Amino acid sequence: MFKLSDFIMMETQFPCGVQVVLDFDVYHLSIVCNDMSAGYESGLYEIALFDSKDGLARDVIEVKGHLTEAAVDVIINDIHQLTKISPIQV
Repeated sequence: MFKLSDFIMMETQFPCGVQVVLDFDVYHLSIVCNDMSAGYESGLYEIALFDSKDGLARDVIEVKGHLTEAAVDVIINDIHQLTKISPIQV
């Protein structure tokens, strides 16, 4: 089982906070907690799932905010089950 804590949250300057991007080959998952994300005030996460069939994150498929770390863990593992690809931090 994959967990958000398995990956290194990178500091961002603008917006101010942290982010990790995971590559699942055909999808990229961006996980943020910053001063512009939904749930930031409560220390919660926001995710964005991108189509990346050509290797570049292009079309946004889904955005969700106000997520606990446990909820993000479930999303990471759901995408892993769907794609059969282990996430790689980019």
